[in-house]
Amino acid sequence: MDIEQAIVDAKAEVRRHARDDAAAQKAYLKVPYELIGHRVPQLRAISKTVRKASPRPPHDALIDALDRLWRSRLYEDKLLAILLAGYFERHFTAKDVHETFLPWARELVGWSLLDDLAIHVMGRIALREPALFRQSLAWTEEPSFWVRRAALLIHLPAIGADALRFDVLRRSAEAVIDEREFFITKALGWVLRSMFDRMPAEAERLFLVVGSRAAALTRREALRKLDPDHRNRLLDAIRA
Repeated sequence: MDIEQAIVDAKAEVRRHARDDAAAQKAYLKVPYELIGHRVPQLRAISKTVRKASPRPPHDALIDALDRLWRSRLYEDKLLAILLAGYFERHFTAKDVHETFLPWARELVGWSLLDDLAIHVMGRIALREPALFRQSLAWTEEPSFWVRRAALLIHLPAIGADALRFDVLRRSAEAVIDEREFFITKALGWVLRSMFDRMPAEAERLFLVVGSRAAALTRREALRKLDPDHRNRLLDAIRA
């Protein structure tokens, strides 16, 4: 089956399962889109049927089909587009990030869309094409704080794979460190906490560079899994 028909079938499946709590879900997600109340596990299952029906779609047809899906005003369609981009991530290059996925990030509203896009699509492409990490430095100057958040979260797959470009992340962190936008300060804390889990020496290096200027939320998120003595030692160091 071609990818376009597989996605048409997936959209029909999505619409067969509307839920009564869609309004409550929309309030939780704080998005301006229409919702019918699908849960992420359901959408992941539907996206797998697309991959099974069309496992090796041509690149251009795939990009066109995903972009048409993204243009929907339905939240579930947008999330489905991102989930499918993640499943087909090996079809894409840094060029696709700049031409397709970065424009999605500039347009979107909502952490639930941005985080999947930045981590599971952009971040995994960057693992294969590391030049994308350096190119993402420019995202810290974007007007949309969602794109600035992506400039931090793109590093999470690299942290998990022990492939972090430390200097690039340091420069991105320093570029946004004076911001007090919740979704930026939370993201930086998340990245630092992940570093403490996987690479504590590098995490300490970065925390000592940015910690004194970081928002209280960033510090709290970064250090919350450390034992009290370790946490207090780092806090004392940045106050000195």
